[in-house]
Amino acid sequence: MKIITLSIIIALSVGLSAAQISDECLSCLRQMKPEVAFKCGRTPFLQASNCGKYDITFSYWQECGRRGATWMKCALDDHCAADCVRIYMRKHAVRCAVWLRKEVHQLTCGDYARIHSGGKDGCIMLSKVADKQFIDKCME
Repeated sequence: MKIITLSIIIALSVGLSAAQISDECLSCLRQMKPEVAFKCGRTPFLQASNCGKYDITFSYWQECGRRGATWMKCALDDHCAADCVRIYMRKHAVRCAVWLRKEVHQLTCGDYARIHSGGKDGCIMLSKVADKQFIDKCME
């Protein structure tokens, strides 16, 4: 049991350090939903609302460690929002890589787009393939 637990901890540690999202990828993620670039959802206290250039929801912000002063302030601040996205991706990269049968360092920006728009299970959601295709085209 101790060996299995240690193996999982090592795998997660390697995954967290290997999961890197480039500035070019972040730029493409910002382009996925340009209509929300400078505004927040009309109902800011509902978790389904989104905010900022990265279309960050309240629950997404919570998962990235509640960066910045508030959800809206972070989502509307380029630096804070980009940090939030990077943290969120590192948090879910290992799970995505396992589903896609890849190493974490082999994840593409398209794979990260599926995580970004679909959450921790985005990599297995067929509905998120279009997001991957959009990003793949953007990254060309």
